[in-house]
Amino acid sequence: NHNLKAFVGYEQQSYKTQFLQGSRLSFPTPNLAEINAGSPVGQSLSGTATEWALRSYFGRLNYDYMGKYLLEGNIRYDGSSRIAEDNRWGAFPSVSAGWRISKENFIKDNIKWIDDLKFRASYGTLGNQEIGLYPYQDILNLSEYPYGSELQASTVLTRLTDRNIKWESTRVSNLGLDLDIFRGLFGITFDLYKKKTYDILTTQPVPGSLGLSGPVTNDGQLQNVGWEMQLRHANHVGKLNYNAYFLFSTFKNELLKIRTPTKGVNEVGLPYGSYYMYEWIGIFQSQSEIDKSPTQPFFPPRPGDLKIKDQNGDGVVNAADRKTVKGIFPDFTYSFGLNASYEGFGLSVFFQGTQGNKMPLNGWGIDPFIQGTPPTTKFRDAWSPTNPSNTVPAIYESWGYGGVSAYPSTYYLQDASYLRLKNVNLSYTLQKRIADKIRSKGVTIYVSGDNLLTFTKFEGADPETLSRTGSTVSGWGRYAQFPQVRIVNFGIDVKF
Repeated sequence: NHNLKAFVGYEQQSYKTQFLQGSRLSFPTPNLAEINAGSPVGQSLSGTATEWALRSYFGRLNYDYMGKYLLEGNIRYDGSSRIAEDNRWGAFPSVSAGWRISKENFIKDNIKWIDDLKFRASYGTLGNQEIGLYPYQDILNLSEYPYGSELQASTVLTRLTDRNIKWESTRVSNLGLDLDIFRGLFGITFDLYKKKTYDILTTQPVPGSLGLSGPVTNDGQLQNVGWEMQLRHANHVGKLNYNAYFLFSTFKNELLKIRTPTKGVNEVGLPYGSYYMYEWIGIFQSQSEIDKSPTQPFFPPRPGDLKIKDQNGDGVVNAADRKTVKGIFPDFTYSFGLNASYEGFGLSVFFQGTQGNKMPLNGWGIDPFIQGTPPTTKFRDAWSPTNPSNTVPAIYESWGYGGVSAYPSTYYLQDASYLRLKNVNLSYTLQKRIADKIRSKGVTIYVSGDNLLTFTKFEGADPETLSRTGSTVSGWGRYAQFPQVRIVNFGIDVKF
């Protein structure tokens, strides 16, 4: 009745890349394909090498008693060349336990409609060493400086280092439930988890006057708490077999500790990388409305420009009136689907979506006339004296216009929630007697489609493939980007 399994492993990864390159231009003829044939004027030569290594020992021990009481232990012992010798090795254990209560006699003998009921719990840690190649070492860059009439070779230190850095760690605890009833007719899987990342490896900001870039240090703690659920149903009606499922996930992200906080963006108690911007509350309709309103930021507004809220009520809109805005992470994500078969026909449909996430957009498309690009169609409803719109400002020229685009505001914050028909597949498998006539072990004709439908309020090209770019406001994305394509495939699968 006792079952025991053990597993041990060893893994080593090493990586080294080297390159040497040289170039010359202005060759007298294309027929001379040697580098010496080019002009030495403007020639270049460069080369370097990088390397890293990771060594790991790991093991697993499984135990169960009569398939009812389950216990598993894991451990990893990892050593990384990216961390100094004193802290190079990290141990990361985990343990999980399960109780298949449906195998107990008081369930099995008395509650016949329960097929399977299991409670689960787990706790463990994992490490992260993805911090660049030489974060603890002093890196010297080769340079030159004039001395007399010649250039002299020199080396220059370019950054600070911290030799005491160690592995970044993530600790996850989980409670779960699996239940199937009525011979698989209905089922549910539920998980409640807490994920805490600590000793986060990050580059510290330093004043520009220092002349060196900041060191990589262990700093900060981040926590995600959430739950996930899957509902499923399977049945058959005559020759029709089908199953359907629905998945739902939600979590709360919170920054617990940080050495150098950024106001409104990375502060203790806020989601990491929060949006911090001015709150747009409408569009100025007249000069008299402008005169009665708080002084606006950066630029004397004109009718048709954005109206920004004075958060502290001092009569002047400035940097103190920015606020943290929700939406960096979705309220929840979800997906659902259906699989069905009838005689030789097969059908699968899959939807996925998010709700509550927002994305500030900038660049080509959202602002008119950037490098000559025309305005988008929404500017057909732009404010004008004869069209007092409160949703689209008066037409303006390019980015940097003080009345609209010179500062980050919620005007640029787009609802990136979506529901997408991600995939559909319809197939038909020929009957065996027909396939035998062509001496085939099976013939399937199918048509499938990806990204066929998307329901969203998002103005950009694709809410699922948002590209984020660096900015003083976390998480800006480009309005103009290449979306995921819609694909339709037709095919025949023949087996011989």
